[in-house]
Amino acid sequence: MTSTSTTTRRAVTLPLTLALGLVSLLGAFGLPAASAAAPPAVVQPDPSSGVTTDVLPTTQIDPNGWVEDQAIAGDTVYAGGKFASARPAGAAAGSNESVRSNLLAYSISTGDLVSSFAPTLNGVVHVLALSPDQSRLYVGGEFTSVDGQTRNRLVAFSTATGQVDPTFNVNLGGPVYAISATGSTVYVGGSFTQANGVNRGRFAAFRASDGGLLSGWVPKSGDFQAVRALLVAPNGNVIAGGQFGSVGSLTSSTLTTVNGSISLDPTTGAPQTWAVNKVVKQFGQNGGVLSLKTDGTTVYGAGFWFGGTDSNFEGAWAVDPAGGAIKWLADCHGDTYDTTVANGVLYAASHQHDCSNIGSFPQQRPTQVEWRANAFTADAQGDVLRNSYSPTKFKDFVGYQAPALINWFPQFAMGNTSTGYYSGQATLTIESTSDYVVVGGQFPTVNGKAQQGLVRFARGSLAPKKDAPRVYFSDPGSASTSVGTPSAQVVGANVVRVTAAPWDRDSAVLAKVELLRNNVVVQTQTNVTAPWWKTTVAYTDTDITAGTTYSYKLRITDVDGNVTTSNARSLVPSGATVGTSAYSQQVLADGASNYWRLDDPASAITDWAGSTDLTKASGMTLGAAGAIDGDTGAAVNGTINASAASSNGFVRAPQTYSVEAWFQTKSTAGGQVVGFGDVPTGTSYRHDRQVYLNASGKIVYYLDQQGTSRAITSTKSYNDGAWHQVVATLSSTSGMVLYVDGAKVASWAAITSGRDYGGFWRVGADTLPSGTTGFLSGSIDDVSVYPAALSAAQVKDHYGDTGRSAATAPTAAFTTSCSGLTCSYDASGSAPQTSSALVAGEGTGGAADAGSSPSPASTVTSAPGDDLVYDWDFGDDSVPYHGRDAKVSHTYKKAGSFDVSLTVTNASGTSASAKESADAKGNSEPVALFTAKASGKKISFDARKSTDWDGKITKYKWYFGDGSSSTKSKVTHTYSGTGSYYVKLTVTDDDGATDWNAENVRTGGTTVAADSFQRTGTGWGSADKGGTWRLDPDAGFSVDGAQGVLALSRPGEAWTATLPVSTKKANVVADVTTDKVGTGSGVVGSYVLRQKGTSEYRAQLVLRSGGKTTLVVTRVVKGKETTVKKVDTKVTYTAGGMLRFRASISSASKARIKVTVWRSGTKEPKAQLSTTDSTKSLRVSGAVGFRASQPKTATNSPVTLGLDNLLVTPS
Repeated sequence: MTSTSTTTRRAVTLPLTLALGLVSLLGAFGLPAASAAAPPAVVQPDPSSGVTTDVLPTTQIDPNGWVEDQAIAGDTVYAGGKFASARPAGAAAGSNESVRSNLLAYSISTGDLVSSFAPTLNGVVHVLALSPDQSRLYVGGEFTSVDGQTRNRLVAFSTATGQVDPTFNVNLGGPVYAISATGSTVYVGGSFTQANGVNRGRFAAFRASDGGLLSGWVPKSGDFQAVRALLVAPNGNVIAGGQFGSVGSLTSSTLTTVNGSISLDPTTGAPQTWAVNKVVKQFGQNGGVLSLKTDGTTVYGAGFWFGGTDSNFEGAWAVDPAGGAIKWLADCHGDTYDTTVANGVLYAASHQHDCSNIGSFPQQRPTQVEWRANAFTADAQGDVLRNSYSPTKFKDFVGYQAPALINWFPQFAMGNTSTGYYSGQATLTIESTSDYVVVGGQFPTVNGKAQQGLVRFARGSLAPKKDAPRVYFSDPGSASTSVGTPSAQVVGANVVRVTAAPWDRDSAVLAKVELLRNNVVVQTQTNVTAPWWKTTVAYTDTDITAGTTYSYKLRITDVDGNVTTSNARSLVPSGATVGTSAYSQQVLADGASNYWRLDDPASAITDWAGSTDLTKASGMTLGAAGAIDGDTGAAVNGTINASAASSNGFVRAPQTYSVEAWFQTKSTAGGQVVGFGDVPTGTSYRHDRQVYLNASGKIVYYLDQQGTSRAITSTKSYNDGAWHQVVATLSSTSGMVLYVDGAKVASWAAITSGRDYGGFWRVGADTLPSGTTGFLSGSIDDVSVYPAALSAAQVKDHYGDTGRSAATAPTAAFTTSCSGLTCSYDASGSAPQTSSALVAGEGTGGAADAGSSPSPASTVTSAPGDDLVYDWDFGDDSVPYHGRDAKVSHTYKKAGSFDVSLTVTNASGTSASAKESADAKGNSEPVALFTAKASGKKISFDARKSTDWDGKITKYKWYFGDGSSSTKSKVTHTYSGTGSYYVKLTVTDDDGATDWNAENVRTGGTTVAADSFQRTGTGWGSADKGGTWRLDPDAGFSVDGAQGVLALSRPGEAWTATLPVSTKKANVVADVTTDKVGTGSGVVGSYVLRQKGTSEYRAQLVLRSGGKTTLVVTRVVKGKETTVKKVDTKVTYTAGGMLRFRASISSASKARIKVTVWRSGTKEPKAQLSTTDSTKSLRVSGAVGFRASQPKTATNSPVTLGLDNLLVTPS
């Protein structure tokens, strides 16, 4: 065997148009860019390939029925379900009815009922499928008789004659839900346990020629787990979907976990590789895969989930047919019943209510809005965001690719809520040709037009293109055809504001939106981006006279030339004084994207800069005294209802922004002034970008970096009853900056991003970070949001524009002296001044949080009587120091020139900053690197890639793991036996500094798996040997170039990574490290051994509080974990320290397990834990892997574990 390894030791915004008489403000449709992966943008339909939303007249069914499946053969659409009659398009229920017993046919080109096809089936039809040549229609369901002939749940019709095919007569003992056929074989799935009188496990295959049961195809699903979808894939395998969590064979008692979908061998039914089921789980009583389709290159799946913990996904997915590798996930919330693909568009029958994870519409509150049919690009267009809807329930699929949602939103009304097991749904089936899309279900209307149970849509010249635009969104279930009326209100002296949310069902862009005043066009906007869920048009009309009646309308033209004119809204403007202060004018001039002055007379709070008006909750009262002369504000009563937000204000959380507000309070309870959360009302689960007061009255600016809390805090308290301005900014250049009353009071330059999710800006109360409670009692005024970071000068100007005067800042100055790598800093020359300063310093000072400790490499010396607070940033990656120490020293890790910043803050909260350069001189440590190449028992080691950037390597010392050593830079060593050896290299530079590196090597034999993790990115990718890591879940994994990282963000979490190897005998060894000492019962790193389905052995390394360690062996059988043996060791650890961890398992009838832990770089001791176990179900070959978990009792989340130098060999 020859191996080579090298290791390193780790020590679409639209323009704002201003006119003299009229201001038109159009909100942004596109989501703001961020440093993280971007979601896809909503796509404008292509009329040459996509269908329009025009409702084409189609045969209807009776009001108490539904259509469950369709199949298209030429011009004929076959439709099956549960119904008793059919009638022409336009006919009312009860008129022109034709008897149809659960199965009918109609013309796809005309929508007319096919009179010659009228079979009688005595039970519900669940599924239709055609033979490849379309000569035969297969029908499955719960019937036992067809046209008076016995046909138990499966029948074949000749499409030429419309008659039952007598050559295909089979007998199924239970309902049939799935059919897929080749020219020679008919594959069937359902909830039956016998086929043609022979035992079957919900799967069966028949000869197409005579209906004979194929004896060799014998897959089975777990008990009571129905098969709901089948598809013969392009590679010939049979893809199955349903409510089954496991599959196996009738010839074996072994079941394989498949989580709702699997690829099966077409001859034997044996499970094949199907990667998607490791990630997407749709199975159980409350979940399942309902649809499988293909376009010849991709398999598209879709399903449902409405509760329980078995499943984790309810949208559509696209995978490679050959092995199920995921191409994209349409991570929308809302069950998806069926899909079809045509001309590069995937259409879905669903009731989706939240697609914000892929850059489209968010969950609507308080009333959920469900879209019963929608469309996606067939290929990936972006990335899935972190889940923003009910995040405690739904899994994050962040990082996977996603399709773009296409602006195709036909509106289906919900069906009869008391009919059958599909009660309260609308669409259930969707099929297509290159020219048409046909939809079936139990809907009574489409786009407000009566069209019971069936409807057609067409593309290109076949579509009338007469579906006109809308003034306002109405629920898809509404049958209303009202065009709507814009909102208009008087917002000041001779000032009227008109808003609307125009949109179009089949276009993301409106050609033209015109504002008519007294039937005269006074403003025109063209190419208006108009999503249905956002108020996108806002006009402020100032060219009017007090006391005169004005009538306002909107006239909207879509891209097809259809015109809709709204109803009129009339009002009379007043001549009252408008509060357009110098401050308000400056806020707008500095580019605010939202500006809520909070001086409104009613519950609706006007957005003066954008189109996101807020609605206040009951705990907020408008009309209170404001912060600006002549202005009013909002009083908040200290409850969760003391807030305001907009249900249509959903945006992606910005990564560059400023948020500004004014507040007044005397409360000692604290509470939020303004922030960003994932819901517009109630308490947010995900929340950050928050500005709030803590119980002591200090102002905190809080960010959440994907589970890691980041906060900066003012030194002074501000719960003094006076009005205060607060500004929080975030940018890639300045990081987090917090200003109060025009002055910078804290900053953290290294923190340049927050959590990536979708949500709403909220004024007033919301959930606060862990460990903080309270809702603000006091007043809030003039809240604004900006798409850029305001400068210190702008913040100061805003404060001065209110008439408040600036004062003098303190003086910041310090001296620097360095000795080697240690530098001393003395700020005794800084002066506090005595006045209430209002100057914004330009330094990079600030603190991670109030009262934070200095870096371990820093020392401080207090200056008695000093009333200044000092924020030191040493210019490296150490934590900034925040405290009252004028003299500090800091030791750098390496030589170099560092920009050191000091910010001093006086008792009034004003700041000043200074910068100096520090030259740290001294020796930098060398870096030990080596490669190892094995040939039999000989291994060649080469350390010549070791480096010392400020000198040279002078000594090499090898320890070969067998008691021998060498001092050469390149050496070949012969081992006496076959096995694994831990090799350590130590290098010394010309100044005497050392570094070491270690690696597992193996002579002879076989390496099962190995990974040095020398790559970067999210996930773990592919190991050096052993295949691609399988991650469950995938959100907490990354590689940083030196180790595999598992980030546990909260107590109770557990992450597992396994490799697709199969072995009974395994000797697993690796380096394990953690960034924090465990709390509670300790953080746990475990080797996974012999994993098969939901059963496995685990060898656990428990990192306990106080730096103690415990070894535990457990067995997991069908998800239930039992302790086999537990041993406390004498090995201790520290945060950041590295432990060597080994576990071996034998293949004897009694599994023999040995576990060892020791400090990396030291001699390996004898195994501290040795035990046996004879569980029969675990006497199998299985996967190996690593698992990280944190107990619910942990108090120091987040915690990160690292894994490196992994080697798996036969034991």
